[in-house]
Amino acid sequence: TAKLAVLVHPYPQAIAGTPTSMSWDAASTTLRFAFTPRRATGRTDVFLPKLTCKHSCTVKVSNGKVVRRTARHAYIAARSGVQSVTVTVRAR
Repeated sequence: TAKLAVLVHPYPQAIAGTPTSMSWDAASTTLRFAFTPRRATGRTDVFLPKLTCKHSCTVKVSNGKVVRRTARHAYIAARSGVQSVTVTVRAR
């Protein structure tokens, strides 16, 4: 389980646009990524694995919002007309 915990972390399964940056900080259990939105492609789907998000994960979005959330996924929509969306996921 310890080895698996090093490898498993939140990540975007589908990005509604073009990814521009992504980073995972294992020490703070924080995922940060940004993308240029393309509304015609739908919503961004962020996977929240049980191993990392045992208790919960916070999802913060700049220039967009979480439109739906389940135990293992956060679905994000960009605001109309924005050039960049930034998402920060932190395990607690």
